[in-house]
Amino acid sequence: MWTSRIFWRPLVLFVLLIVISGFIAHSMMSMLQRQQLIDQLDLRLRSIAVAIRPQVNEHLSENQEVAIDSFVEDISEQTKARITIIKLDGLVLADSHQDPTKMERHNQRMEIVAAIRSGEGNSERHSSTLDMDMRYFAIRIGSESNPIGTVRVALPTSEIDREVAAIQNSIARLIGIVTASGVLICMIIVAWMTRPLTFLINETRELTMGQLGETVNLTGGNEIDELGRTLNELSRELATRMAMLEDNRGQLLATLEGMDEGVVSVDTDERIRFANEAACKIFDLSMPDDAGRPVWEVMRNQIVESTIVDVLASGETQRVEIELLGPPQRFLSTTVSSVPGASDGGVILVLHDITDLRRLENMRREFVANVSHELKTPLASIQAYSETLLSGALDDEQNNEGFVQRIVEQAERLSALIQDLLSLARVEAGNHPFEFVDLNMASFLQECLEYHKSRARKREVELGLVLRTQDVSAHVDPEGMRQIMDNLIDNAIKYTPAGGSVDVELDVDGDDVHIVVRDSGIGIGQIHIERIFERFYRVDKARSRELGGTGLGLAIVKHLAGAFGGSVEVESTAGQGTSFIVRLPQC
Repeated sequence: MWTSRIFWRPLVLFVLLIVISGFIAHSMMSMLQRQQLIDQLDLRLRSIAVAIRPQVNEHLSENQEVAIDSFVEDISEQTKARITIIKLDGLVLADSHQDPTKMERHNQRMEIVAAIRSGEGNSERHSSTLDMDMRYFAIRIGSESNPIGTVRVALPTSEIDREVAAIQNSIARLIGIVTASGVLICMIIVAWMTRPLTFLINETRELTMGQLGETVNLTGGNEIDELGRTLNELSRELATRMAMLEDNRGQLLATLEGMDEGVVSVDTDERIRFANEAACKIFDLSMPDDAGRPVWEVMRNQIVESTIVDVLASGETQRVEIELLGPPQRFLSTTVSSVPGASDGGVILVLHDITDLRRLENMRREFVANVSHELKTPLASIQAYSETLLSGALDDEQNNEGFVQRIVEQAERLSALIQDLLSLARVEAGNHPFEFVDLNMASFLQECLEYHKSRARKREVELGLVLRTQDVSAHVDPEGMRQIMDNLIDNAIKYTPAGGSVDVELDVDGDDVHIVVRDSGIGIGQIHIERIFERFYRVDKARSRELGGTGLGLAIVKHLAGAFGGSVEVESTAGQGTSFIVRLPQC
């Protein structure tokens, strides 16, 4: 309480009020007391002047000026007052304390002028003749219509000043006692009045420190007690609101952290306030260590920085697409919005990773281009041979059959390409009518190899089967599984030179069935490994077309293996052969 401004401010005001009131009372009482003494002195002076006026008038009427001097001195000795007789023109006839011949005319003295005009006059001033403060009273001699002079009586005011000083000292002591008592009483009253307020202030300070829900107990039964009850209600309401806000904050943070999109909050100084986990992964941030860093230092992207500046200036939402060179290269669709209703402002960045979308768009463009190119080649050949036949080659018995044979080959190639495209589209769309069964892989692989033996013999390639297990099954679609093995074995035979070998190996690894198609062919360079399963991707385009490949076989293999719950991998070294490993879940 003793350090509280709410105690000292009213106390100081009350003390100042008491002191000022005491000072005013002291001044007014001193003035009243002095005025009373002055009035008493004026009454005394007037009594003396009235008493001697008849004698002075008589002496002046008879021109007895010498007798006036003696009379004035006698009266002065009796009354201890200074008495002066002044003629109408201001000439001093007699003075009890000074030689009248050495005195100047008194016709301009205030009390003399007032006495001649109205009969009486008084004044108070410093007497240059006696060098002291004097109180003067003058009365007219003669009638109002025929004045002949004035009688002036004066006494020094020093006695009055001494009496007033003594009275002032007594009043000052009394006021000092009253003031001290008033200050003490004010301290008690102010302390009693401010104690509940101080208690409420402390409770409010605890509210600001987060100690909500506390109860303020006041029993005064007044407005302060009502304030305490209101504070209790406010505390409970704040506790409820804070709990709701904390719950909402936790939900919001959980939502932001669980988002695939990156979210970054930036203040008006372009410094990071918050970034969720997705944004931290994109820009390699560590929160909260990187909080407060400039956004240009973190993102290092001129487009983002300029967009943030524009949104801070205009308040309008903007959407931009940025590219992060990486590695790996990324494309981000970024929405920059101003923070609504925030006192300190700022912007929110929402980052959508559209790298896969851009890659799919590129793949789609490449696919359309590849399909167009693949369809164009056989169609152009069919059109050329047909026009040649129509131009007269139809009658050329030596070549017409060869032209027709070329048209048939290109038509078969076009048909195979379309069938592969349709098959791939059905697998990707999930519309392929699979009929899953528990297929014994050992007998199934033997049938597949038996089907390809004749073609392998024509190309002088040795075809072998290695069964590291006999009794193993996979839950697959037989037709789809045959398409996988036909593509892999057919490719292995195509790209293996005469005298080489193609081996199919069956094994079990834990819960997976492993089928390995290994050849001793030309192999695949490392720069092609990552793209080997893309549609229409060929390592050797000229050789692939020459061998009748469509460029879709491995893409079909990958999608079918995925549809069966498995996967396919490739291991290869250029010039040393290739191994395709198909993994399928075991029944």
